[in-house]
Amino acid sequence: QSSNAEKAPSPEELVLETVQRTNNYIAENHGETGMFATMFIGLLNPATGEMFYVNCGHEPPPLVRNGKIKQLLRPSGLPVGAMEDSPYTCNKITFQKDDYLFLYTDGITDGLDSEGNSFSKERLLDCVAANHTSLHSLVKRVEDAFFSHVSGGEVTDDVTFLALKRG
Repeated sequence: QSSNAEKAPSPEELVLETVQRTNNYIAENHGETGMFATMFIGLLNPATGEMFYVNCGHEPPPLVRNGKIKQLLRPSGLPVGAMEDSPYTCNKITFQKDDYLFLYTDGITDGLDSEGNSFSKERLLDCVAANHTSLHSLVKRVEDAFFSHVSGGEVTDDVTFLALKRG
């Protein structure tokens, strides 16, 4: 092996470089339009459960352990495209067996019932933190609660969510 060989980037460096490149691309090419986007990016090692992540102004996804929210993965930087060369911090969590992470867009919390009441973060987090036997039961519970709430109401934004579990 050559002594001039470059060291492979760490997971943290890979995540940060991806975010910084995405941010600068949007800021440089679309900055005058005021375009930006919230983003959550993570790099998970399924063998160890370690995940390096950057939350770019996105809704803080809950990490759930034993039916309780252990922590919310709060933003560690601005939305991408908001400001060229914006600083970002990469954080690390370690999933234990049966932990899960629930990522979502604000369209779900903003969904309105027929009287104009939002579904709300509190209601979503209550659904997510309940004891679930599987990811399927978690997704089904959130989906049923949300669509029951907005029946006769209004959905004005995208409704997207992703659940990730370490078995």
